[in-house]
Amino acid sequence: MKFERLALIGCGLMGGSFALALRQVGLVTQVAGFSASEATRQKALKLGVIDSACSSAAEAVQGADLVLVAVPVRATEDTLRTIDPVLSHDALLMDVGSTKGDVVAAARKTLKNRLPNFVPAHPIAGKEVAGIEHADATLYRERQVILTPLPENPAERVLLAHQVWQALGRGVRIT
Repeated sequence: MKFERLALIGCGLMGGSFALALRQVGLVTQVAGFSASEATRQKALKLGVIDSACSSAAEAVQGADLVLVAVPVRATEDTLRTIDPVLSHDALLMDVGSTKGDVVAAARKTLKNRLPNFVPAHPIAGKEVAGIEHADATLYRERQVILTPLPENPAERVLLAHQVWQALGRGVRIT
């Protein structure tokens, strides 16, 4: 299992840590990142969290085989609506939102034919501080992640999501 392109939508603590952890275990070749703030994108680039800073979420997602949405829950619907038209048929799409009801409702509303790509995830991890400058490749080690698959998810997509999080050093629970 290796991903050619991770699209990181939200270059903060959670997303940045995910990208760094994937790099550390050798599971990703390239990371394209988007954050609403140009300053954050440039900081993520300078820190080596991302390889390319994209001016839109759609640009980051083009050609990605793995997409992580790491935005505030209230921004999930707009983000998913933006990336849906360019999301690859085979891409694995996950989030790290702190609530699942709102995130799943947003996915059902916006992801037309790509809903099966989306495996909701809730990592039980974080820090007292936020921001890309605090991203840490070890943030997810020895932590739990809860996957909440949708009925539309093929078993192999859920298994792939499970393997990704497990490779980052997490215990994975599927509910």
